[in-house]
Amino acid sequence: MLDQDGVVSERHFQRNYRVRESGRDLLAQVWGARLPGETLAEVTLGEERVGIRAHLNSPTYWRYQRVHLMVDLTITPGYHLYAAPVPDGYTRLALEVAAELAEIGAPRFPSPNVFHVAGLNGEFWVYESAVRLAVPIEFVMNRG
Repeated sequence: MLDQDGVVSERHFQRNYRVRESGRDLLAQVWGARLPGETLAEVTLGEERVGIRAHLNSPTYWRYQRVHLMVDLTITPGYHLYAAPVPDGYTRLALEVAAELAEIGAPRFPSPNVFHVAGLNGEFWVYESAVRLAVPIEFVMNRG
């Protein structure tokens, strides 16, 4: 990825030359926004303090394609979720995904915000308001 001055600002390396993101997916990552038509199916859960919406970023997929499972969290104002690193006794936001016919990559978490608690020394790292997590999924043909 090049910035506005033509300087390389980000690089993506693949372990398999056949498996790649689509141009659409790269644009979505750079802009940090959802592109129209990205949802094939979605699941939405509404909790008291955190709403969760999960969907694929591509309406289609095939062998050797990398798509992303997008997980959007909406956090009620006045609440937050802890990010790594967390002090002992606290639990950080985590995401686990499993699939039988695909390879699941590590989730990508956005940068957290610094949070100070009055009366306590130190700082916490938290997510507030809205958070988008992305999990790469590769559909790799097994010729076993």
